[in-house]
Amino acid sequence: MKKLILSFAAVAAILGAIGLSGGSTPASAGLYDLRADMACSPLTNSQLVQEGDSQRCRIRIRNFSQYDITNVTFVRDTPNTLTNRFIYSAWETTPFTCDLSGCTPFDIGKYGSVIIVEDSTFNASEDGRGLTKVEATGTMVVERVGKPTLYIPVSGGGTEQKSLP
Repeated sequence: MKKLILSFAAVAAILGAIGLSGGSTPASAGLYDLRADMACSPLTNSQLVQEGDSQRCRIRIRNFSQYDITNVTFVRDTPNTLTNRFIYSAWETTPFTCDLSGCTPFDIGKYGSVIIVEDSTFNASEDGRGLTKVEATGTMVVERVGKPTLYIPVSGGGTEQKSLP
């Protein structure tokens, strides 16, 4: 019985030390701080499309953390021919631009999001047609009172869906 009480006391002491050491300031980024989702219509792996049919994809990148994420970039490989890329909405972000070659890096403030639209035409002759993926990366900036600022690499990705979650 004494061992059980001592075990609980040790766990309580450890939890108390963690609680007093820094509160909610992370030592590393959370698993889902930066998220990237994509929805395309029709889906890239659709068997009903013909060469030259159009496709529209919406890419949403979101910051779910309480800290800013800087220098955000994303990549999305597609077998289709890209014809247009533009910013649909940007909330809590620094100004940035997009064109056919990509988007300039941007910052997303806490709980901010971006939606980028890509229009393309199908290349039905492409081999290995499947659902495409998007991957976003950035750096979370954690400013702490009386301590050095942390710069934590974060990333998030997703596979093409019919609609954005």
